Amino acid sequence: MKKIAVMYFLAALIIEFAAVSYFGGSMAFFHVPQSSVRMGETLSSSRNQPAISIASGTDPASAAPISTSPQKQSTASSSGKKKTNPTVREAPPPQSASSVPQVDLQGKSFVGLLCHFGANTAAIANAYGNSSGEILMKGSGVIVNSEGYILTVRHLVDPKWTNWAYASSTSDSMKILNNNITFKYCEVAMPTSDALPDIAVIQRINPNITVNHPFLYLATLAFVPPQGSLSDYEYGYLDFAVLKVTEPMHNCAQFNACTLPRSYPYSPSLSAEVPEKGTNILNFGYPAELINSRASTFNDFYLKGTLGYLKDYFGGDAYFKNKPFTFEWTANDVLEGRSGSPLMWKGYIVGIQTSTNIENSAEDFALGIPAIQRILKENNLGDILITN
Repeated sequence: MKKIAVMYFLAALIIEFAAVSYFGGSMAFFHVPQSSVRMGETLSSSRNQPAISIASGTDPASAAPISTSPQKQSTASSSGKKKTNPTVREAPPPQSASSVPQVDLQGKSFVGLLCHFGANTAAIANAYGNSSGEILMKGSGVIVNSEGYILTVRHLVDPKWTNWAYASSTSDSMKILNNNITFKYCEVAMPTSDALPDIAVIQRINPNITVNHPFLYLATLAFVPPQGSLSDYEYGYLDFAVLKVTEPMHNCAQFNACTLPRSYPYSPSLSAEVPEKGTNILNFGYPAELINSRASTFNDFYLKGTLGYLKDYFGGDAYFKNKPFTFEWTANDVLEGRSGSPLMWKGYIVGIQTSTNIENSAEDFALGIPAIQRILKENNLGDILITN
């Protein structure tokens, strides 16, 4: 049986001048939820502790004063305990989507998220907060309808759920931090144009795509899925959340940008069908590496594309039993920081990026749109995704 270890991309946790930068989005967790189930096969899974790059100072448990030096230091990752997987029956082959027509990519729908958290204790605020005592994290997302709803990953906005879902991979100090911060809102960055590099350009030079700065909008949490009829295994994999643009940026008057648009650019989703194995997949997200330099700031965002192909589907063991749930796809340059970024096929969203195999960075994992749509419909939110 194949062993996989998955690294979940969170966003970045920063300190006023010294950044705590986790591999992936910024705060990345190395983790496989309870088990990973290939169609007709049970996989052995293992969890790993996060590998972090920290400026200087202490971990969240001690909350001691932190040096203002911007120099980063790396620490090694360590392996966690192996987990026993449930026995799961083979899921049927997905319905083919070969007849779906091509639609144009909507570049402005691919957004970067700079999320603000309040510290629940003065010690956490003093050790890890910015000048306002807030903790900031970075991630990716996609606008999914004209009303400004944004699909992203739950591990970006729900730290207490992250502690549960990633229990074996999250250090005690990170659990303490996660238990002492509360999500407030995200600033929303988007490209200045809908035009995106095509496959040939991505393969040849793959340019960085600039975004509007300052960020124009603020988004608040609209939905996180309840466990309901899902098993613990399935709930640990159900890593998605929905945000909604609710107001302009706080200093909008300074930039004459205090009026929200009547309609937002969005990408449609492919819900009833899914691409066949071997299908080419496009991904656009906001890699953390592009801002990890002394010359950059934590507010810097750059969109970047990648090309891969869909490798396999996974089923669940209860609510998603015998149904496509998550899938694996392969690409050589899925850089850290893309959690919540959309996987695109023929201009449609087919899933959101959640993780990668830390033993083989070319193997990546996503939560499929059919699973997301099913959960939204069950919670009377089926209209959030605009589907084909």
